[in-house]
Amino acid sequence: MKRKIIIFVLIGVFATSFLGLTAFSVTRGISVGEKRQEYFDIYLAQAREYIESSPEILDKYGNDISIEFDKTVTYLAEGERSFSDLIIDTFFPRVPDTIEEFALETEKLGFNASINGDEYEIIFTKDLTGKLTLSSFEPVNK
Repeated sequence: MKRKIIIFVLIGVFATSFLGLTAFSVTRGISVGEKRQEYFDIYLAQAREYIESSPEILDKYGNDISIEFDKTVTYLAEGERSFSDLIIDTFFPRVPDTIEEFALETEKLGFNASINGDEYEIIFTKDLTGKLTLSSFEPVNK
């Protein structure tokens, strides 16, 4: 009888621990996602500024430009990541504390935009100084 009670207590402790870890991970993941989105928004603003001042775009569409970014972000972190790193990031995700650290840890960042109905892809890549700079602004061929 005591063994059954101990087994049920252990199962209860394990289940409670698992649920607690899951709740913590989900909460942390939401927080990390919001912080990462703040960094994405900074680069979206830079892309918007570039588009609005681009001579090519101004020649093609004039001053009446409508820019809409979709929700898709292409994000490539720098360096190789092992399977254990992916597992750790699943339960304990982290995001850099500053935009500079984010840029150092990011290899490539891409956005899709619709400019007056025409689709474009905007790519930021790391330059020689380690900063993410706009490196490609191309129409998307369908």
